[in-house]
Amino acid sequence: MKQQSVLLCDTDAAYLQSASRYLALQGYGVTTYSETAIYADDFCHYDVAVMTPEFLEAGDPYRHGGRLLCLLSERGGGPEGIESIYKFQDMDAFTARIEGRRSDEEGIPDLHFVCSPIYHELRLPFALALARIYAESGRTLFIDLSEASILTELMQQTLDEENIPYELGGPDLIDLIYSLESREVFDREEAEQSLPEEFVMLYDGFYYLPPAADAKALSDVTKAQWSHLMKAVLSSAFSTVVILSDRLPIHLAEWCGENSEVILLSKRGDYYRKSEKKFEDYFEERLPSVKRREIDLPMSAAGLSDGTWYLPSLLEGNLGNFVRECVGSTAN
Repeated sequence: MKQQSVLLCDTDAAYLQSASRYLALQGYGVTTYSETAIYADDFCHYDVAVMTPEFLEAGDPYRHGGRLLCLLSERGGGPEGIESIYKFQDMDAFTARIEGRRSDEEGIPDLHFVCSPIYHELRLPFALALARIYAESGRTLFIDLSEASILTELMQQTLDEENIPYELGGPDLIDLIYSLESREVFDREEAEQSLPEEFVMLYDGFYYLPPAADAKALSDVTKAQWSHLMKAVLSSAFSTVVILSDRLPIHLAEWCGENSEVILLSKRGDYYRKSEKKFEDYFEERLPSVKRREIDLPMSAAGLSDGTWYLPSLLEGNLGNFVRECVGSTAN
C-alpha cells in the first residue's frame, strides 16, 4: 500500500512536533512548516495538505494537488469553501478526517450549558440532576462556574471531608485553569491534553471539577484561559459535560457541537419572561447556530432549611423526575 503523504503547517512548533510524530508512527509521510515564508517556496505534491489560515494566505494552497483541510484551534469558523479540521480532538478521529472518512465516534462530548436569566435557587440541584441522569448512559462531567458556589455545602452531608480536598485548602477550579495555562499543551506523545486526574472528583455516578473558591479570581479568568480549560475538557474521555454558569457563557458556548445546547432556566410569569426574552435575543444575534431551550422550573427551595434537605432526595424526588422528563423530551 502506498504511503500517504501529509503536509502539516502551523506556527505552533510544539503541536507540529507532537502531531507529526504521531502521524509518522501511523505510517504517514509527514512534511511540516512552522514559518509561512519558508512554506511559500514549497511546490511539492502531497496527498493531504493540512494548514492553519495564515498558511492558506501565504500562497496558493491548491498547488499541492491533494485534499486540502484548514486546521483550526477552535471549532467552526473556517474559510468558506474549504473543509476544516479541529486540531484538539481525539487523534483517531483526526486521522479519519485526513483519510477522507469520519469516525463513528469522534470523541467529542455533548455540552449542556445551564444558565438563568433570573436567579433561580434550584439551578444548581437542577444541573446536578441533569448530570446524574446523563451519567446513566455515559461518562459525564459536571462543572460549576458559579462565583459563589454552594456545591460543597450540598454535598457535605453525603461525602466525607477527605473526599473534598479543595474544601480543606486543596486545589480548586482556578488552580486547574492556571495549571493548564502554564503546562506545555503538547508535552506528551498524545496530541491532546486531558484534565489532570487530581482535579476530577466522583459523586453519585458522575464526575465533577472542584468549584472556584475565590469569586474575584473566577471573574478575572480570560477568554484564552477558558479556552485552555475547554480544550482539556473536550480531550478527556467524557460523553457528556454539564456546565452551570452565573452569566451568559457566550465564549464558552462557542465550543458547542451539533448535539450541544444551552438551557435557559427561568420561572413562570411575564416578569421573568421579559428577562428570558433578552437572553434569547442576545443568543440569536451572537450564536444563532447553537441550540437552546427555555425551561420554566416551577419548583422552589422556599420550604427547605438547614437539616431538612438531603441532596440524593432532591435529585431523586420531584426535581429529579422533572429533569428526567426534560431529558426525555429532548431525546424524542
